[in-house]
Amino acid sequence: MIKIKQALNNDFYFYLITGLNMLILIIRLN
Repeated sequence: MIKIKQALNNDFYFYLITGLNMLILIIRLN
């Protein structure tokens, strides 16, 4: 259970950081 929880947290932070980078790129292009 702990390993699964850690994996979910890693995915959450990965998508969060990726989403922020995408937003920054979109804002720069505009």
